[in-house]
Amino acid sequence: MLVPLPDTLPQIVLFMATAAFAVFVSTFCAIFFWVTYRREIKLHTAWRPAGFVVLAITFCLHLLAVPAPELIGPALVVAVVAWYLIYRGVKAEPRLTALRTIASYDKNIPATTRPALAPNHFDHWKVVLVVGVGFGAWGLGLLLGMGAVLYLLAAAGITATIRLQWRRYRDEPAGWLTTWQNLTPLVGYVFLLLHSLAMAVACVLLPPAWLWYTALGALALGFFWLSLWLWIFIRVRPLLRASWLLLTNGALALCGVTFVLTFMVVLGIKIFLAQA
Repeated sequence: MLVPLPDTLPQIVLFMATAAFAVFVSTFCAIFFWVTYRREIKLHTAWRPAGFVVLAITFCLHLLAVPAPELIGPALVVAVVAWYLIYRGVKAEPRLTALRTIASYDKNIPATTRPALAPNHFDHWKVVLVVGVGFGAWGLGLLLGMGAVLYLLAAAGITATIRLQWRRYRDEPAGWLTTWQNLTPLVGYVFLLLHSLAMAVACVLLPPAWLWYTALGALALGFFWLSLWLWIFIRVRPLLRASWLLLTNGALALCGVTFVLTFMVVLGIKIFLAQA
């Protein structure tokens, strides 16, 4: 699997800092959506919190792939799963405007008050489509390499999510808060799509340095816009604001420890190889 990884010290530092930031934002998105699903009963499904948990795992594996490049393959597979889960979450929740309203929280509200979803009907054509996509991805992988194929599959999931998010941005009532609530994730998804496409190209070609830095910059900007999206919700959610400081300090400490330990491992490996 040909996936370009950072090989110089500045690239390693930038890559690890960006991946740690992605873990931080993904973790908080997962916490937010899990709270609104389980405690405030504002969401109908757990697709979205599950998707952001898996996305956080993806970038943890990216961090570990710096000293252990063989982990980049599992990281990309997990990324495809993450974007499928996020897509299902966006599809299942056509509107999120209610999430910015103040919740009348009651811990005694039974989970049965959550609106029931329509049952899933088996569609044999979907099975045929999945099998066909699987064989097509396998053939494309033989031609381009599995790294490029996995990035393209992730890009397909992000593109489907962008289409749903654009529809929400277009159709929901105007207003600065609603507009920003729908615009910030849309812009974030677009930057993450650019990252996946740039990395797919880098897997096929011998990438110049500017392409690698462009992909990394798009990744950082994507999660920056997702962090703005998260901040819009947190600033009006009493339950989230109450634990924001504690969770922020804990998550920052975790990301910092992960960054320092991974950096020390990478530096030790480079010194060992230089002396060998």
